[in-house]
Order: sequence, then C-alpha cells, then structure tokens
Amino acid sequence: MAAARGRGGGRPHRHPPLAAASAAAPTGARARAALLPALLLLAAAAALPRCAAQQDEPLKGFGTAQPNATTRVWVSVFLDRLLDVNDHEYQFTAVVYLHLSWVDPRARFLIAANAAQIRAGNRTCERPCANGRDSYGCCDGVWQPFVAIPNTKFLSGDRVLRYALGADQGTDAVYFWTAVLGTWYTPMSFRAFPFDTQELLIQLEATTLRDERGNILGGIDLVPSAAGESMLSSKGAGDDLSDWKVQRVHLAATSKPGCKTIAAAFSTPSAPEDPAPLVPRFYLQEGLVADPSACPALWNDFAPPGLGNAFIRRTRSAGGGLTDRHVFMDGLNVVIVVTRYRTRYVLSVILPIVLSTWLGFLVYMLPRDDMEPRLAAIVALFLALAAIQFVVDTDMPSSSYTTAAQQLTLCSYVTLIMIGAVSVFIWFICNRHDGAEGVLRRSKSLVDGGSLNAHAAAAWREHSEAAVKVDRAHK
Repeated sequence: MAAARGRGGGRPHRHPPLAAASAAAPTGARARAALLPALLLLAAAAALPRCAAQQDEPLKGFGTAQPNATTRVWVSVFLDRLLDVNDHEYQFTAVVYLHLSWVDPRARFLIAANAAQIRAGNRTCERPCANGRDSYGCCDGVWQPFVAIPNTKFLSGDRVLRYALGADQGTDAVYFWTAVLGTWYTPMSFRAFPFDTQELLIQLEATTLRDERGNILGGIDLVPSAAGESMLSSKGAGDDLSDWKVQRVHLAATSKPGCKTIAAAFSTPSAPEDPAPLVPRFYLQEGLVADPSACPALWNDFAPPGLGNAFIRRTRSAGGGLTDRHVFMDGLNVVIVVTRYRTRYVLSVILPIVLSTWLGFLVYMLPRDDMEPRLAAIVALFLALAAIQFVVDTDMPSSSYTTAAQQLTLCSYVTLIMIGAVSVFIWFICNRHDGAEGVLRRSKSLVDGGSLNAHAAAAWREHSEAAVKVDRAHK
C-alpha cells in the first residue's frame, strides 16, 4: 500500500502551470483561426446589396365567382405619393391606393356566418377583412376579382401591406381597397426634352369572355370610377419630387382580344403539329397581319373543329353544342401625367448653348484681315460647346430619335462652323486681288512709319513700282 501511495496512488497528479498554459495555447490558436473566416463572411455579406422581400400580388383574387355571370367591377385609383421617375430606365416608383367595388349578394351572409362560427369556437379566421384588425370581420370564402398588373417590375416588401374588405349590410355592395408600393415600367417620349410631359402608366387587366362581335358573355368587366392624388398623405408647401410635378391622374379604359396581342407581334406562326396554336396557319392565309383585331372572326370562320388555344373558352350550350368564347383583355390604364421642371434645364443647358452661339457672331467685330483671332475665337467657342454637351449628356435620357435639346446643340455646332467658313471666305475675297498694289501700299506705310532706313526704303520703292508696272501691263 505504501508503495502504491509512493507511486502516486493516494493523491491525483497535477500538471504544473507552465504545462497547462502550453496545452491551452493550441486551443486559442484554433479559435482565432476559426474566427477569421467568419469575419470575412460577415464583411462580404455587408458588401452585398440589400435583398428586400417582394409583396404578393395586391389584387390576386379569392373565392369563386358567381356562375355564368358577368361581374362589373368599379375601379378607383388615388396616387398617394410619386416617389421617383427614372427616365434613364423608363420606370417610376409610386404609392397608390386601389379601390374596387362590385355587387355580390353572397358576401354579407358569408361574413356574418364566419363571425357566428368564430364566436361559437368552431373555426379560426384565415383571412381577416382588414390587416391587423381581427374585429373587422372574417372574409374567408368571400369572392374578390383577380386583376393583373402586367407592367409591374417590383413590389417592395418594405411597406406594410394595408387592405380592407367590407360588405354593406343594407345592400349587396362589396368594396376592397389596398395600398401598393411598386415600381412600374412605362413607355416615355423625350422629343420635347427638357419641355416634355410624360404619361406614366399602371396597367390593370382582367379577363372577359366575349363573342366575335365583342358582346360580353362572362368574366370581369372593369369600369373606371374616381381618380385623384393625395388620398391620405398631407400636402406641404414644397415640391413632392425632384425634377417632376404631378399634373393629374385619370383612368383610361382599354379592350382588346387576347389573340390580337400575339397576332400583332409574332414573327413566325405556330408549328402545324401544335395542339393549341397561338398563331395558326390560317391566320396568314386570311391576311391577319393587316388587321390583328380580326382574329376572333377568323377563328370562328376558319378554325378546324376541336381546335383551341389559350384565348378560347369552350362552353356547352343547352342544346349540347359547343360555343367558342373569346378571351378579351379588358383593362384600365392608370395615367399619371407629370411635367418636368424646366428652370434648371433652361439655366444649365439651353442658356449656355444659346450664349455660346451668339458669342460667335462677335468675331465679325474684329478686323477682316485678322484671320487668326477670328478663328481662335470660333475654335474656343466650339470647344466650350463640346464641354457643355459632355456635362449635359449625363442628365439626358437616351432615345432612338433626336431630342429638342440635341437639335439645339446641333444647330449651334452648324452655326459656329458657318461663322468660321464665312470668316475665311471674307478674308479670301478681300485679299485675292490685293496683288502688287497692296504690296506697294504696305511698303509706303513702312517707309512713312520709319520702319526702314533710307537705302532700303529706296530699293523697296523701286522694286514695288516696277512690280506695279508689270502687273498693269499683264492686265
């Protein structure tokens, strides 16, 4: 036993402090080595652009529509705030309030039934009638129309999605409103830049079924109602947006057959084996290119039995036959009319160009024989105009045509070139027939001014007079 205790059996063995520190050192080094990649990942993540979530479609629709009925939906739009107009990328960002109203006798009964079941504890509400307000009612099962916004580029998720749906207890009227923060692309025309007025479009489209004569047979019929700006936001004394001013907001109705969009833009027809051809071969035979809106009538007249596509809805009539219903894209364009603030461009673009051009005419105040100062002044103005153009081009949008500001710049270039050409022509005309008489006049002026000594002056005068005689003899 004593031997065992002597070998350390009675007391646990302890490492000296130096040995403990040396054992902990590799652990600290490994921790620092693992921390370095984490810091690099955090730095790379901070350098990446922020990724924001996108809103769901604001008018994506719910429930089941009334069977075999056309629902008229009245649309009102109010522009809450225009946030940005990017004319270089042909897009704009805005906050708009969309208000839809329609008639549905089922809605108020569904809302009342949902409330009774919730009070009885038999169900939970999956879709409140208003965001963040459970007491507003439960709209599970209430039908809402689907309205597409095809020119949407991005729906920002940074803004709280606000909406409300309600039904009038005394009537069958149903209404729905929502606030949308989005970016939309739109065509723009800059022919009058910087005195241009733009129409920014938000396209609302719904599906309507019609016959070949355009009579509505079913679906959603969008009807324009009220439009305006600043529904809820307060207006201050200053401007709402840099560079642009909102003039008005209005709604414009549109209607076109779905097949027209494809028929007016196709480059090659559908393959003969395509079971649902968007551009069937008989479109080409009947001259659809000249009138794309005639596609519903051509389909009824020349389509083989049983042929269909995405723009045809077949329904069975009471007699058992099939009736083709054509899909029409009925829609509304929310038109936001804006004008550009012109003072900035008048002072920074138009005025420098015009002044540079008018300064060129001052060279005619210089002596006509002084060609060098005239050309130097014109070249300096030409270079100044080029420098102004390089600075201004950063603010000018690119387009396939020449804008008004670019036309003014071209006219200024041409004017300066013509001033220079006229100055050279005048100098050439004034000095072409100067000849020896001009040399004699200059020599006399030198002698009279005392620029030459007597011997040199006499020799120069004798030579000049002989030259004049020779010149007159030739004439």
